[in-house]
Amino acid sequence: MEGTTQDGPRTVDEVFNDFKGRRAGLIKALTLDVEKFYQQCDPEKENLCLYGLPNETWEVNLPVEEVPPELPEPALGINFARDGMQEKDWLSLVAVHSDSWLLSVSFYFGARFGFGKTDRKRLFQMINELPTVFEVVSGAANQATEQVSSGPNNSSKNKPSGRTPSRPTEPQSKASPNPATGDEGESGGEEEDEEDEQGGFILRSRFPPVFVLFTGELRGRPSARRLLQDPNLADVELENHVRGALKAAVQGDNDFYDQLLGVIHQKEYLSAEEVALLVTCLRAISGAVSSIDIVHHHALLAAVLRMSLWDYEIDVMDVLVEFIVSLASSSGDFVDLCLEMLVSNFMPRSTYYSEEYLKKPLGLDKKRQVLDRVHSTLINIATVVPFSPVRLGIIVKDKMPSILQKEHLMSMYVENILMLEAGVMGNIVGRTVLMALVDRLIELDVELTWDDILQDDFCKGIFDMDLEDLEGHVEFHNADSSELTREALFQSIFCGNNMVIAEKLDSLLVLTFEHLQSCYNSGRLSQVFETLILSFKKTILTAYKSKFAQFIMFYACSLDPENCGEFFANEVCSIFLRNENPEWRMSAVAYLASYLSRAKFLSATFVATILESVVEWCFQYCKVHEGVIYPKNRSVFYAGCQAIMYVLCFRMKQMLVIPRFNSGRLLKRIEDILGHPLKPMQACLPSIVEEFVELTHKNGLFPSLETFVCQSHTNLENCRTFGGVQRLDMFFPFDPCLLRKSDRYIHPNYVYWSMVRNSYEDDEHEVIEEKVEVYDGFGEFACSLDKMSITPRPDNMLKMPSRIRPSMSPESL
Repeated sequence: MEGTTQDGPRTVDEVFNDFKGRRAGLIKALTLDVEKFYQQCDPEKENLCLYGLPNETWEVNLPVEEVPPELPEPALGINFARDGMQEKDWLSLVAVHSDSWLLSVSFYFGARFGFGKTDRKRLFQMINELPTVFEVVSGAANQATEQVSSGPNNSSKNKPSGRTPSRPTEPQSKASPNPATGDEGESGGEEEDEEDEQGGFILRSRFPPVFVLFTGELRGRPSARRLLQDPNLADVELENHVRGALKAAVQGDNDFYDQLLGVIHQKEYLSAEEVALLVTCLRAISGAVSSIDIVHHHALLAAVLRMSLWDYEIDVMDVLVEFIVSLASSSGDFVDLCLEMLVSNFMPRSTYYSEEYLKKPLGLDKKRQVLDRVHSTLINIATVVPFSPVRLGIIVKDKMPSILQKEHLMSMYVENILMLEAGVMGNIVGRTVLMALVDRLIELDVELTWDDILQDDFCKGIFDMDLEDLEGHVEFHNADSSELTREALFQSIFCGNNMVIAEKLDSLLVLTFEHLQSCYNSGRLSQVFETLILSFKKTILTAYKSKFAQFIMFYACSLDPENCGEFFANEVCSIFLRNENPEWRMSAVAYLASYLSRAKFLSATFVATILESVVEWCFQYCKVHEGVIYPKNRSVFYAGCQAIMYVLCFRMKQMLVIPRFNSGRLLKRIEDILGHPLKPMQACLPSIVEEFVELTHKNGLFPSLETFVCQSHTNLENCRTFGGVQRLDMFFPFDPCLLRKSDRYIHPNYVYWSMVRNSYEDDEHEVIEEKVEVYDGFGEFACSLDKMSITPRPDNMLKMPSRIRPSMSPESL
């Protein structure tokens, strides 16, 4: 720790300056840097101490190892109490211990260097003129200031208030020492000189605000409060006074400057007079904004920029945003600070604004009042500072709430960034914020875990889920209530922390879907879709544990099938055919297969065209590669073969009526691929191979594979056991969406396996009733549980056909 006895202060003034420096650092830790301080006090770490350093900084560190230490040590183990108390109480406790430590360090120096009675008394008086750290943190210092200002020494000099209503005299429970009375004692002339040197200077310019103020009238100058309340003082004159105070603070005269800080400092509740005074003060500072210096007036900036629009009524809101615009336009140094302040108002900080309150009329009005001003102010800043939208996008991305944030607050933040994307700055800021949103959706998505309900059972195929199991359990099915079935299914998969995360993801997806619908209605979907494609390639494609976030692509494509829908398929196909990264290629062809199979809005002709490209690549691969089956080194090829079979399981009947597909050439190539010595049918998922074999046999396709069909049970057993961990466990990204609210947007354009399977059933088989017209939340999925899906089901309801990691890359990777 700095400030050891070897190079420590030796005079009263030096000890006092050391005290002020350490005190300033502690106040900064407990006010301006409180979030950083809170994070560093991790209860999982060893005993930690908070040190204030003479250079006006602070640090959280372990205690020194020397025994005894060179300087008194602060309270030990402050981190252990952090999570066991309210944050405000914990900070106050740390502040009290910090005050004790500051005094012990100062008087240690006094004892070390032989201070006598007079020096010790003088040091104590100098220290006592400053508010304690606890008073600053708890806000008691400001109350003491107001009591001094309204006390007997000033009441006779105060004129009636005109600018703001007069305030009744309050009882004086506590007052700060008056440096002008001279009744403290010895060597009064010396102390008066010291007082003139120190004066009202309580905190250096880089410190957070401290609010024990001297009235200013004691020096023959009117106080800030009186000037602000003077009805005869024009706004220009008041701005000149404020401008002079700002310039004086740079020179070290902080008397008037500190009084301004006292007015700005917010308490939990403000009287009408205090509100009027605050409005006048902010307006005056706004007029003098050109005199604000980012270094010397750090305390002023911190006090104003930490104000939240949510804590005030519209009169304070209006003058505050007026100040923000003036500050941002005055210098480029302030632009980021102003933008950060506005972005911090995307959602309320106070716990007063609960989710329930924000749904009520008063809460909705408050939300509208705040956010209207936030976004109009951002536009005003962009008008005078053209580069600000670029910085805004970066700030919005950096300030994105973590996945641990409450659902209603996270949703509110997303609403705001979607408003930015749709607004006048959308061309500049839109891409950044939209990609940041997709990143957060992915982050939520991968937090959902299904490992506990995966089954290591290869006896059932993906296509052969038994509906009788569902009908046999009352808790999952009620003939009179489809809602019970849907809710029970949801809760059986999403429970505990999964439920919380799933609900957050569901809400954010709904907001995104509605935004995409709005973009389509306004003719902007193509522009936004370009950003979604970039985000898909950068984030979604490589997020192998993603289960639902990718449905933003599906929904956007469903809104504009001819443009976005076909463009997406071509882009994904291009990644499979041309990209050099094998993992990306395998993921791309899985997306392609799932998309072509599930997208009801894609025409059969288009699906055939894309599928032909995949067949052609696999055929050319077979021509140049010989040898035996080896899934690990042939993973891209086997993924392509599996994609072909998967799509045909869904689309075979449609494909057979298309001349281009039904030509002997294309069918012959598929037959050659599947019958190649590389044996793709033994490397792909058994459930897909089994269903594909059954369908081709019924349709009389691929006669050369008849041997495989006749020996299906033997060969399928080989598929189940072949290769051990090298088996091709490819995922299908567009499996049914299990999120309750999001599924409503996906369902109308989604192909469920029950729709397909019914068309293949013979008369002797049981026909599964198809319910397409009436939507009940999960539709066909609620009825058939989507027999083509790999999405896990509860153990006592249905068994998984195979141990497949949902939305993961193959184990061969």
